[in-house]
Amino acid sequence: VPTNWHITDPDVPATITFGADGHTPITVHVAHNTKTVDKDNVPDGYKREDFDKTVTRTITAKEPSGDVDLSQHVELTRTGTYDEVTKEVTYNPWTTSSFVEVTAPEVAGYTPSKASVEAVDKVTSDYVDPKVVINYVPNDQKGKISYVDDKTNTEIGTTSLTGKTDEDVVINPVAPAGWKIVDGQNIPKTEKATPNGIDTVIVEVEHKTTTVPPTDPKTPEDKLPDNPDKHYPDGVSEKDLNKTIVRQITVVRPDGTRESHDQSVKLTRTATVDEVTGEVTKYSDWTTGNFDEYDAPVIAGYTPSQAKVDGVKVTADSNFDPVVITYVEDPIGQDITVKKGDTPSPEDGVKNHGDLDKVTDPKHPDAKTTYTWKKTPDTSVPGNVPATVIVHYPDGSNKPVDITVHVIDETPIPTKDPDPIGQDITVKKGDTPSPEDGVKNHGDLDKVTDPKHPDAKTTYTWKKTPDTSVAGDVPATVIVHYPDGSNKPVDITIHVVDDTPVVPTKNPDPIGQDITVKKGDTPDPEDGVKNHGDLDKIIDPKHPGTKTTYTWKKTPDTSVAGDVPATVVVHYPDGSNKPVDITVHVVDDTPVVPTKNPDPVGQDITVKKGDTPDPEDGVKNHGDLDKITDPKHPGTKTTYTWKKTPDTSVAGDVPATVVVHYPDGSEKTVDITVHVVDNTPVVPTKNPEPTGQDIHTPQGKVPTPESAITNKDKMPDGTKYTWKEIPDVNTLGKHPSVVVVTYPDGTAVEVKVNVFVDGTPEAKKETKGPVVKKQDKSWLIITWLLVQ
Repeated sequence: VPTNWHITDPDVPATITFGADGHTPITVHVAHNTKTVDKDNVPDGYKREDFDKTVTRTITAKEPSGDVDLSQHVELTRTGTYDEVTKEVTYNPWTTSSFVEVTAPEVAGYTPSKASVEAVDKVTSDYVDPKVVINYVPNDQKGKISYVDDKTNTEIGTTSLTGKTDEDVVINPVAPAGWKIVDGQNIPKTEKATPNGIDTVIVEVEHKTTTVPPTDPKTPEDKLPDNPDKHYPDGVSEKDLNKTIVRQITVVRPDGTRESHDQSVKLTRTATVDEVTGEVTKYSDWTTGNFDEYDAPVIAGYTPSQAKVDGVKVTADSNFDPVVITYVEDPIGQDITVKKGDTPSPEDGVKNHGDLDKVTDPKHPDAKTTYTWKKTPDTSVPGNVPATVIVHYPDGSNKPVDITVHVIDETPIPTKDPDPIGQDITVKKGDTPSPEDGVKNHGDLDKVTDPKHPDAKTTYTWKKTPDTSVAGDVPATVIVHYPDGSNKPVDITIHVVDDTPVVPTKNPDPIGQDITVKKGDTPDPEDGVKNHGDLDKIIDPKHPGTKTTYTWKKTPDTSVAGDVPATVVVHYPDGSNKPVDITVHVVDDTPVVPTKNPDPVGQDITVKKGDTPDPEDGVKNHGDLDKITDPKHPGTKTTYTWKKTPDTSVAGDVPATVVVHYPDGSEKTVDITVHVVDNTPVVPTKNPEPTGQDIHTPQGKVPTPESAITNKDKMPDGTKYTWKEIPDVNTLGKHPSVVVVTYPDGTAVEVKVNVFVDGTPEAKKETKGPVVKKQDKSWLIITWLLVQ
């Protein structure tokens, strides 16, 4: 058999016998030798890959950190029959396999584009690699900016943060309304979004404040600039940030004319408002100012009670007593008569020393007016000795006055009794005056002697006792009886004033009151002064016959019905005057029922919770409507009812309707709003209770009412203090008194105190009450000096 062949016939004889003719040919069937081949038995001329194949499914997971190979591989094989003759292989089919499902790897904070790659049940030799790519998308992440109160460490607001995983999120903090970010913090500009979210960014904040300048004050209706849900509080209004300090300077000229030279300065401050709480946290210091020095006018022949008012720094706490500058005549010399050898008092050589004694100087409050001789007069020899008195004023200035000292012998025998000089007397009705008071020079006459009657004195009697039972001027005659038995008459006038003359230390202010007149009528200005009865009693000793009078500044026009503003000028007996503003209500000449009843004018009402308001209070012009009459129903009045009684059980605004019922039976309605407030309104700051204390004052000096209050520093700005009644400071001892403390909100409380009047008269200020100048030219002067 040939190489690589084999016999296929099973019955091939083992031996052959040849005959003579030979042998019939024997056919032996042969076939090619074959063998099974595979990957492990690869025939020559073939490769392993012909029997073995790797099929791949490529899977790539593109994770954020880098690509991850998730590829799958399977091996397919096949066998074959190798023909050893032809050297060819006849192949059998390839085997098959499968790919299992592949799950996408989890990456924190990301989502894969495919959760998994599905399984393939049958992978054949012709499988095409799909090259699968799994992409990752970053997830949405959230966080916040937390705004924390730097004082309480509590969160008061947030700002949301959003971003993708691994993204740098921009941090842009914006403080909540009314707050601001605390300076100096290390706030990151960005924050990395992590798979677990965005870390909270802590930002410390503090209350924002706004400054209210005095030039732009606010009210509770105004909204805060950076927190419009809040309004400005009380305490930042014009009056809270501005204050005008006034120093009153009044010059009273010798003729009684009063001149006002008041000085004023405006002080201001700012307020700081917390925009979170809406409260005032602080005020700046008040500004300060200055009052210039004021020089009293120079009036020839007169000396001012105060030559100048010093310039002074003005602060918010400054409180200046009113300054009243009066004038006294310059020293008026008068001759002095003394016995030989006696040294006269220089004060006796000044006729008006009583007035000069009252001159004061603020810089030297304890200084007094004194009198010295320029050169002590020589009285060793009888006769007339010229002399000069030097008047030394409290301010250090001085003025000389020349006089004559009449030196008489110890037993002078006057050749002629000196004439009496008369002077008028003012007395209360019913009082009998002393005749001596009607002789101006009674001091000199008292010194007259008579050698024959060494014990006799000069005396004074009435020729006829004057009748003082009726107020007015009464002529009278004083008889002067000299020690030598002679007498001389002198005529004077007795000014009899009412038993209770009102002579105020300061003319009282008029109190205005409205007047109602018919159209076309001119009202009496006196009717516009509520207290004209008291003002009518005011007198002035210098002008005993002068009365208080009343005029219109401008006569009101009453030609048209309506309200006319007007000013009454009150003219006091001393020549001064004061205006008072009033309103003249001009009504129609025939205020009969009009053809059409006037409309009611509504106005809102504010009541406490639970209180039922009066419907009349809801009609602004109810005063006018009350005057309406109806001839057919003369006794009928205008009345007011609620259309429906407003419900005031809950605080808030309640709409309501007032029905006005006119006398003629008709009615009209007007809509208003009732503002219902809580029964226990919250007062931002309760007014503190004032604490009183007993005080001492020199006789004649009225103490300031605020000096009787110990806790003025606890009182709100703008609190005022007044005496309910001016204490009697002319009588020594204890005087129960009442200080009225009025708060800026208008409420007031009374505080009882005791004022002790001490025995040392007040010399620094002018005395209260009349000072009679007994020595003047020819008439009696009573000067009323203000107690400040």
